Formats: sequence, structure tokens, C-alpha cells
Amino acid sequence: SHSLTLSHSHTHIMTSQSSKSSSGKLSKDLWKIAQYEVSKDKSKEADERTVLFVGSENGGKSSIILHFLDRDVPPKPTVALEYSFGRKGRGRDMVKDIVHMWELGGGTKLANLVEVPITAQSLKSLAVVVVVDLSAPTEVWDTTSTLINAVKSRINKVMDDLSRRDSKLPSYLQKKSKARLGEDHPDKDMVHPLPVPLLIVGSKYDEFQKLESEPRKIICRTLRFLAHVYGATLLFTSNDTSLMGRCRAQLAQFAFKIPFHVRTPRFDHDKPMIVPVGTDTLTGIGAPPQSTGITARTPMDLWKGAFSQAFPRNNANKKEVNPLSICSCSGLQPAFALIINVLFRSARRRGRRPWQGCGVCRKGH
Repeated sequence: SHSLTLSHSHTHIMTSQSSKSSSGKLSKDLWKIAQYEVSKDKSKEADERTVLFVGSENGGKSSIILHFLDRDVPPKPTVALEYSFGRKGRGRDMVKDIVHMWELGGGTKLANLVEVPITAQSLKSLAVVVVVDLSAPTEVWDTTSTLINAVKSRINKVMDDLSRRDSKLPSYLQKKSKARLGEDHPDKDMVHPLPVPLLIVGSKYDEFQKLESEPRKIICRTLRFLAHVYGATLLFTSNDTSLMGRCRAQLAQFAFKIPFHVRTPRFDHDKPMIVPVGTDTLTGIGAPPQSTGITARTPMDLWKGAFSQAFPRNNANKKEVNPLSICSCSGLQPAFALIINVLFRSARRRGRRPWQGCGVCRKGH
């Protein structure tokens, strides 16, 4: 609620002899004053937004966050899910807007932990950043698609729960999503953008430049396709000051609604790309690279198959251990145990009690 105080200079008492037209004019004037006072009060309220970072393991997420927050400290390996925040003064009253920043570690292995920052409370002001390590081409597709789909699945679940409670938020987010793409975009019926703002960051561009031209072209066109289908802005960055500054400007838009406009999108695979949402087209991206023996029912399957043939993964000697399967009492880092048990206890509070005790090893400690 807002308290509304009308100054004497804005009002005067109408007598019973006043004309109807004068009375109507006063009502309109009072309403305008009321709207102004309420909007002025709202401008003094702190705005809170949430930005979730997911992406390649050791892909540079922490470095991007630290640079954005002006923290001159060396990045540390992210364990499970880490939280930080930033503040920025706004207006003459210097209201401190807040951004909550969550970083998911472990690449794709801990994708289910996105349910912690993606909630009914955070959804309206949520933005997602997917950081993809361009120096590891074989991981590009799986990292990008797996994490975006995990985020999308969680968002859909939250939106379904909201819809059952007759919330207007889901329809509002869908409307905003269509507006970001463009109401008249030629591909509007062929893409499936996320309901929240999405940014795909290709990191380690300096190392990516060392690849041959054709592999770089395939990676760029594939990321353009994924970004376009999921309604994302795509940009490449590295430790280069200008590239990092561009990335920071986009994050500032997500975090504090500071306008960031790209005059000319850059699609050239020989240069650091920047493709704002809604500026690309399926025609401009073109067909996937030539491949053989692929059975595909959708364009997504076709692109995945073509990319996998161009950059085959070698999983023969790679044994991934899911950190969630390791007991905290047998050497699991404390942060893992903390996150797991928080989720476990939350599930038990919601009435789901598969067992008693520890959420990791099921023992009573």
C-alpha cells in the first residue's frame, strides 16, 4: 500500500454550486496526482532481480561474475551451487537495487540443482546465462542443450504450478518472450524461446581463434541455431577488455535493466560474434553441415547429429562420477553435503519422506 499526500497547491474544495464539468476536471486532476505520487513511491523501492549462470565446467563463469561485480580476486572452482549478490544505486535517492547471482558448478552433472534458484518468487525477474567453453568443441552441443533444457523444464514446472493457482505470471512471461523475438519475426512459429531472458556466452574466444576456419564456422552456425531456437542473445568473449566489456553491458541489462543496444549484429565466424535475440533467422543460419546416416525427425535432431559427426566425443576412458552419489561422511566436500541436505530437507517438509537421516547416505547423522 502507498500513503498519498496531496499538497494544498494541488487541491481545492468544491462547493455544491460548482459545475459538473469542473467536478469532472478535478477528479481527473486528483487521479493524475495520485498516479504521480504512487509512481514516485515505487521508484524509491529497491528492485531485486536474479541471474542464474550455468555452463561448461571450468568455462569461465566465475571470472565473468567477478568482473561484473568489480571484484579483483582470483576465481576459485565452483562447488555445486554458489551464491553472490551485487548492488547498484539508482536515482537521486540512490535506491540500492539488488541482483542475486547463482552459479551452478559441475557442468551438466548437477543440472537438477537449478530448482534452487528458479522458483515462483524469482521467476518474474529471472535471467539465465549459459557459458560455453569454445576451446572444447566436442562439449559444445551437450553442454548448451542439456543445461538449457534443464532450465526450461524447471521453468515449465514452476509455471504449471502457478497456472493451477490462476496466476497471470505465465501468460505475462510468454507475452514478453514473444516480444523479445519480435511479433512479426518470420520464424516465430518454428522456434521455442524460453519464457525468461537468455544469454549464451561463448568463452575463451582467444583460444577458439586458433582452430581452423571450417570447424569455427560449424561451431558458430550451430550456436546461432541453438540461440535462435531458444530465444537467446549470443555473444563471444575472452579476457580482452572490449569483449569482456560487451559481456558486462549485457549482464547489466539483465541485473539492473540498464539499456544495452547493439547497432549491428555480427554473424561472421572469423570475428567475435554478437547476435541479439530476434536478429537472426533460420534462413540466414542455413542448413546444418553435411552428414551421413542420420535419422532425424526434427531440425534439432538433424543439427545435433551433424554436429556430433563433425566433433565426435570420446567417452571410452571417461568415467564421470556423480557427486550426488558420494557420501558426505566419506570425503565429500562440505558444500556438496550442504546443498544436498538442504534439498532433501526441503523435500521432506513438502511431505516427501523416502527415508530418514542424511540426504546423501541415508544414515542418521
